[in-house]
Amino acid sequence: MTLYKQLSLLVLGLFVALVLTLSWGQLVEMRGFLYRQMGVELDNSSQALSMMLKPHMEQADKVSAEALVSATFDGGLYQSIDLTWLADGSVKRWHSSEAHSEVPRWFSQLGWFQPQQRNLVITSGWLQLGELTMTTHPGYAYRQLWNSLVNLLLLSGGLLLLTLGIARWGLHRLLKPLHAIQSHAEAVAQHHFDQPIAEPATRELAALVRSINSMEQQLQQQFQAHADQVSRLQSSLLADAVSGLANRQHLNQRLSSWLSEPGEGMLAMISVPLLEQIRGQFGYQLRDETIQQLAQQLTKLCDPLPGSAAFRISANEFAVLAMDLDLVAQHQLAEQLQQWAARLEQNSALSHPDKVTIGVVVRLPQHDQAQLLAEADGAMRQAQQLGEPLHWFKPQQQPVSQQQWRSWLIEALEQPMAIYLQPVQDWQSHGVKHYELFGRLCNQGEAVHANQFLPYLNLLGLGSTFDRCLLQQVVADPRCRDSAHPLSINLTSESINHPPFRHWLASLLEAHPSPLQFEISEQQALRGGSNLLALRQMLKKLGYPFGIDHFGRDLGSVDYLRVLLPDYVRLDHSFGDTQGQQELAQALSLTAQGLQIDTYLCGVEQTDALVAWQDSPLAGYQGFIAPPQPWSLLPEGTLQEDTQG
Repeated sequence: MTLYKQLSLLVLGLFVALVLTLSWGQLVEMRGFLYRQMGVELDNSSQALSMMLKPHMEQADKVSAEALVSATFDGGLYQSIDLTWLADGSVKRWHSSEAHSEVPRWFSQLGWFQPQQRNLVITSGWLQLGELTMTTHPGYAYRQLWNSLVNLLLLSGGLLLLTLGIARWGLHRLLKPLHAIQSHAEAVAQHHFDQPIAEPATRELAALVRSINSMEQQLQQQFQAHADQVSRLQSSLLADAVSGLANRQHLNQRLSSWLSEPGEGMLAMISVPLLEQIRGQFGYQLRDETIQQLAQQLTKLCDPLPGSAAFRISANEFAVLAMDLDLVAQHQLAEQLQQWAARLEQNSALSHPDKVTIGVVVRLPQHDQAQLLAEADGAMRQAQQLGEPLHWFKPQQQPVSQQQWRSWLIEALEQPMAIYLQPVQDWQSHGVKHYELFGRLCNQGEAVHANQFLPYLNLLGLGSTFDRCLLQQVVADPRCRDSAHPLSINLTSESINHPPFRHWLASLLEAHPSPLQFEISEQQALRGGSNLLALRQMLKKLGYPFGIDHFGRDLGSVDYLRVLLPDYVRLDHSFGDTQGQQELAQALSLTAQGLQIDTYLCGVEQTDALVAWQDSPLAGYQGFIAPPQPWSLLPEGTLQEDTQG
């Protein structure tokens, strides 16, 4: 029961008790007054009637005397009147037992009024003429008391309604700060930090508000401290001290993670030999200032392109990694880099600056990290040898055209997909926490890895179609509905930014409740936007968990965690592949833990690799320690096993 209802009932109870007490006192006093009034009225009436009967009794005129008594009795105030003639001993009796119809029967039977009786002897001098006996009827008193009770109840009811109205308004006004405190406390519990609550005038509530504001400030400082620690570690481990750009180690990590997942884009290697000329002629200070300006210019070029970043990989060499860009956007970026290089040469303080050269390689499905770096470096060296500002690495095999990919994808999406499951294991029990679900398109009966077709799904605007086909196939499978383990599906960027898909997904989940959960990449989380927030709110409202993949891949703020509040995050694969990253991963995990978000380690190859992470606040792990398996080949009952293994 709410505090408002409790206070309302308390006010109502006190008012009713007060009204009952006052009403009872009023009724007791009214009863006494009426009883005394009946006695006085009886005395007056009996005296008056005896005086009026005396002349008639002296003359023995019975007719006139009885007529006089009848007129008095007909007034209805008497239960009985007895007139006795002492001369002949005759007795005349008037009696009535009728109750007043205005009074309920149960009320008149309470016995609050007893009949009063008066006996008078009528005399003429010393001669006794007769005896008069009058008994009052209590109905009149009951009627007066009943009318008083009804009026009192009506007045009390009106006062009760008025009091409840005033109490409702007053309690609502008094409890309004408490409702604000409750809403703010719930927001703080969800780690939504807002402006501190203004202290109310009520002293007790003011103390509570100060406590909540203090708690909120401490939580905010704790989260900010973890975020600052992440930024410091990122800067010390993965950033170049002079330029502020990411260093070669971070480039290697980004490439490793990027190439382990489906994607498209390009890598550009940039040689800036004029930096060495500036150092030789003007010293290190001017060279460092030039590097900082150069870094700012490259960052400005990459900022409008989500997933793009600049790196300083050696003293005079830089790199630009552009992920999730189609060929048209890649050529536009390469042209902008070429124009930037020309301006850099013109604006340098050198009379004969060495040429800036750029080598570009486009990612292909068969690329690994070493091959991609070697081809980009080779393209840059080729540009230097040919004296060209920009050189594109040309693959030996002619890539498939977009039209060919479109035709194949449309045909493949009409066929059932091959579904694979990879477990995420609990850190303590090593049982299955949930399964990550992958969908692969089929080509002539063989499953095609997502690395090969997913870039073209997004490029050709078929990402949401792929997600729809995958979800429809999954929810229609009885093994999904009966699964004791959640099944995690990673949504494409097109689906996230496509409101019709969001509405369709809500309808599907409402019509087919399933143990599903959904993920997005950190890159998509950093982009944010109203569509992503709407998707997160929809999934939260329907009760479906939400996660973020590739956590910690980008050198950026983790403030998006407070906005999206995912249920879990997966550390980027580079943390599992690279040694010496435990400190940064632990800082990231502590930041997530402060928001009650589970953290999973990815890229785990062997059980021995878990030993180095024992001190990190991790909830689970995943990798080729338990590789993906076709859903159709899983042993019967695998998904129905207990989640703790």
